[in-house]
Amino acid sequence: MRLEIFRKTTADLLYNENKFELIAALKAAENAELLYIYIGNYNWNDGFEIPTAVVGNKNCDLGIALLAFDRADGLGFLVDRNEKNLRNDIYMSSWVGFVDSLYNRVLAREFSEYLQYIPNLTALQKYKLEKIYPEIPKIFIEGTSGEILEIPNL
Repeated sequence: MRLEIFRKTTADLLYNENKFELIAALKAAENAELLYIYIGNYNWNDGFEIPTAVVGNKNCDLGIALLAFDRADGLGFLVDRNEKNLRNDIYMSSWVGFVDSLYNRVLAREFSEYLQYIPNLTALQKYKLEKIYPEIPKIFIEGTSGEILEIPNL
């Protein structure tokens, strides 16, 4: 029953076309599960303003932050972070700003641990990441422990 309530509430948020209402609702959300399901279903073509509200919520935990980082292609950012053309256009600078800020917040341990997030990486992908970027913090490759929450497709 609890998951059904989250599913309905999250679906209502996902399909809300009023960006200001949506951002206000996400900033005020009092439950990490709702934020996790929302970010797991977010359409990243819609930009970074809404995910910024999610990761700025006081109830955003490390699992949500890592999920957002992963879904925003944060690992791609880490691999290409020295490329000068990453900041050339507006979308790229928004992306770089979002993932760079989130990366630094994760490293600064600004998030509590509640929900589990394990990146969907094969052993070969992990090996290549560590070879390309040997100083990559393990949290971005291994994820975090915590309560397991499936992300339903809404």
